[in-house]
Amino acid sequence: MGLLDWFRHGKQAKAQPLAPARPAAPVPSYTARDLPLLNACLCAQSIPELERNSGWPERLGEPLPFAVPRLLAAGMLRPATTAERVSVSGGGTQELRELCRRNGLKISGTNGERRRRLYEKDPEIFSSVLNGPAMFICTDEGAKKAWGYRASNYRKETDDTDELLGSLRAGNLTEAVSIAGVSPEEAAAAGLIFKRWPDMLQHVPEPDRPALRVAGAFMFLTGRSHLPSELDENREVGGFKYETAARMLEALATFAQQLAIFSSLGYDRIELIGREDCCPACGKIPKILPIAAAPTLLLEACTASDGCTCAIAPAGGSP
Repeated sequence: MGLLDWFRHGKQAKAQPLAPARPAAPVPSYTARDLPLLNACLCAQSIPELERNSGWPERLGEPLPFAVPRLLAAGMLRPATTAERVSVSGGGTQELRELCRRNGLKISGTNGERRRRLYEKDPEIFSSVLNGPAMFICTDEGAKKAWGYRASNYRKETDDTDELLGSLRAGNLTEAVSIAGVSPEEAAAAGLIFKRWPDMLQHVPEPDRPALRVAGAFMFLTGRSHLPSELDENREVGGFKYETAARMLEALATFAQQLAIFSSLGYDRIELIGREDCCPACGKIPKILPIAAAPTLLLEACTASDGCTCAIAPAGGSP
């Protein structure tokens, strides 16, 4: 429209109602709920790899295929470069070993090391094993938030550990199980550590037992397989390493918990599963026996140097 036409038709144009403005598209953003995902993406990841761990929709409030594009658009994630993908993805062990052999490279080491050797020699060689799903990684801003989240979790875990140990040492099991956030069944099993003493640990001196009970209960309530440095006295008690003795107390609670679970599911028998080099004492226990007659598995006669490692599984009687 020329200037003259604008003057001619201006009144008519002004009289026409204006079309409603289109609402602005929402700006891609992230929330605190996204921090666990950013933490997982400090190294290159793909959606299929992340989905191996369930629970993301509950944590994020949306499925991963929705969350990842949103964080890419928000500048918290970016596509991973080939060099970043090399360290975590591409090719199985045999394929990588063969590629290294054909290209005159060292074949020993981890898959990550093999990928790095191939990529450093010639990125084109490695392209054949990088045809998997798209991968992404934190941007600098996303990594900054992820490391802050990780540091915050570490501080919280340290504080919770100190609080849990304080409650256990004070004999306040009610407070301890509340801090640990365990189920009533797990709380009842933990109580056995302070009520019973396994036959296998009868040679542990009485003065050492209170601290060992605390250590065993801590392992059971936290699910840890090793004692933290402040609990492991790094010495032998009753013929066992200190941590092994604590693990036997943890096993006492675990065994009781498993029996309760099997019974609640309607099983009336268990199967004893011993390792191949099971000691003679454990070898004498029947393989199938009623739950009501289950042994403690922590026999005084057990000669396993690392403590009794027998396990149980339900065996018949299920609904």
